[in-house]
Amino acid sequence: MRFGPGFVSTFCYYFIMTTIIMTGIAVKAGGMPLEEGIAQRFGLLVGLVAGLCGGYFNRTTSFSISSTDPSQLLANLKAIAQDMGYQLMDDSPNNRFEEDVLVYQRSGLSALFSGRVFFQIEDKQVTVAARSIQLKRLQQAIDTPD
Repeated sequence: MRFGPGFVSTFCYYFIMTTIIMTGIAVKAGGMPLEEGIAQRFGLLVGLVAGLCGGYFNRTTSFSISSTDPSQLLANLKAIAQDMGYQLMDDSPNNRFEEDVLVYQRSGLSALFSGRVFFQIEDKQVTVAARSIQLKRLQQAIDTPD
């Protein structure tokens, strides 16, 4: 199951947006003429770096954990997510991803920068999906219990 954008779509988003913004800044603030193409090359270079960084850190990845007692495992995962500042989203139709998927999100402005965490309950396993950087923090918290 696909929970969010992977590397390619995340790269494209960051690359295109940064290229447009940086080309505009180079023309307006840097005084580079648009006709010579220097501003576009500058925008492409910065856009490429931003696309690679954004694609790597903000792509959605997932991992699965098998357990003989998935309900206990899910309870532990929920506690870890709550310790990281995530809260279960309400079950309104606008917030529902799928029937067997729990969606956690931070509140306020931090929700814009951290994304959502998805827990999919399956037979004897739980799949966890989130932005790459958040998923690494979740895995570290799982590997090093208090």
